[in-house]
Amino acid sequence: MRWMLAALMAAGGFAPAFAQEAKKEADAKKTADVAVIKIKEFSESPAPPGLFGDKVDTLRSVLARIKKAADADDVKALLIDVKSGLGRGQANELRTALKNFKKSGKKVYACVEAADTGSYLVAVSADDISMPPQSMLLLTGVRMEMSFYKDLFDKIGVKMDTLQMGDFKNAGEPFSRSSMSEPLKKHMNLILDDLYGQMVDTISEGRKKNADEVKKLIDEGPYTVANAKAAGLIDHAEYHTDFKTRLAKELGVDEVTLKLNYGKKKVDNDFEGLPGLMKLFNELAGRDTSHKSTKPRLALLHAVGMIMPGKSAGGGFIDAETMGSETMVEAITKIGKDPNIKAIVMRVDSPGGSALASDLIWQALKASGKPVIVSMGDVAGSGGYYIAMGAEKIYAEPGTITGSIGVIMQKPAWEDLYHKLGINTETLARGKNSGVMASRPWTESEREAMHKLAEDTYKQFTTKAAEGRKMDLAKLESLAGGRIWTGKQAKENGLIDEIGTLEDAVAEARKIAKLDAKSEIEEFPKANNPFETLFGGRDEDAPTDASLAKLAAKLVGVEIPRALKPLLQLPRLAKETTLFVPQVFVDIN
Repeated sequence: MRWMLAALMAAGGFAPAFAQEAKKEADAKKTADVAVIKIKEFSESPAPPGLFGDKVDTLRSVLARIKKAADADDVKALLIDVKSGLGRGQANELRTALKNFKKSGKKVYACVEAADTGSYLVAVSADDISMPPQSMLLLTGVRMEMSFYKDLFDKIGVKMDTLQMGDFKNAGEPFSRSSMSEPLKKHMNLILDDLYGQMVDTISEGRKKNADEVKKLIDEGPYTVANAKAAGLIDHAEYHTDFKTRLAKELGVDEVTLKLNYGKKKVDNDFEGLPGLMKLFNELAGRDTSHKSTKPRLALLHAVGMIMPGKSAGGGFIDAETMGSETMVEAITKIGKDPNIKAIVMRVDSPGGSALASDLIWQALKASGKPVIVSMGDVAGSGGYYIAMGAEKIYAEPGTITGSIGVIMQKPAWEDLYHKLGINTETLARGKNSGVMASRPWTESEREAMHKLAEDTYKQFTTKAAEGRKMDLAKLESLAGGRIWTGKQAKENGLIDEIGTLEDAVAEARKIAKLDAKSEIEEFPKANNPFETLFGGRDEDAPTDASLAKLAAKLVGVEIPRALKPLLQLPRLAKETTLFVPQVFVDIN
């Protein structure tokens, strides 16, 4: 019995010994952490507070996560999972962030499931690009597309009355012409040449090829993945499992751990019991419980969307984001009253909009008493340029579309359509020009009055722009007339000061305000809570025809064709004096 007991005790000792051996083996296994960040179109506005805000990627949050990965000792490489292309401004911001990441000595890997040109121009900044074997690389160049509605309007009995200040202020052309005017075509070709040149330069730098080689490769696209690899446009044709195995080998480890959504805040979804229910209500209401800093800091002012009078709206699931002058002025006034905010960095991503709303925002910035540094994103045209022109310094991305200093006024005349539908209208009026907003075309007197209004508005725009840029008025006018420019062209013409990123603008603002590199940044206007975001923002007015049309399309599962989307703006065009960037779709795909 004693022998059996001793044997059992000895056998029982094997289990701990075996576990210790297994642990030693596991400890000896080499592993490496790889940060993974998903790349898609990011919001320029601050994330909403609360539960939904934790799920929203913004451009700033993604750039901060890339920097965090660069500084983290346990992260051995960065993988960008490219899901879609970005606008030209955001793509340049991301490429700059990836270049800075590489300074840490770590490699950047890019995985792209299916790449159009926009996606590829993001991935090309990586050291290593892989795609699944059965995918495609749609590298096809740059295209500009413009749709014209005059012939359609003629058939249904609608006429667009248009007044424009500047030969190149072409927002009215899609509604008043059947094809592009020669002055506009000539100018757009200059824009196209610059965007194409930037595209060639980006690929040349990323893939270590000369410009002629890249142009030839573009002309020979699109590609199967095998052909793209053979052409040197990507590095590997492989599935995800093969990629992980190769990555481990390259990093000299047995196994890699992919840290998905690296650096992204985790959502606390424990809503059990009464405390959990109260927490859920607070989250959904978007209550801001953060401590209000009293330290010297910067304000980051997000100027995003079409510029309109009233409250900002949209940015939800239905309507497009708009920049309301009332919301912006309230935010700027609050910034101006805070003695601890030493400077404003305004990030502009807007095609323009209402002349009045733009002027109110411009004036509020001027009256704030704070130095203003502007960073332009994908678009800062017309009203988007107007609100920026008083800044101490303006930065833009190389491919930013800006300028469009001009004025257009237009309204749809529905009279003939009404007649075709059997609708008869009788009018009683007093005043020679009382019908400027009527459903018929302008009379000569009304057209003359509206032309004078447009002329005066244009004069104010060009005068303020010349003063803001410290430029002779005649020179400014030679760059105006509705012309649009890439950021690179705008720099050459003195319409902006520097080519640079949002980070560059922040660094300049800190320098002017004499703040150190770790000083805090507070974002304005404050983001909508989730309910406001879901139902279209803070605007208390009735939904626009555009938002109703989008809602109807979503309910029946129909996507509105891009070419028809400008038609949704007609009700607003009839009400606003507008400063529009040309209604041009610039595709990099």
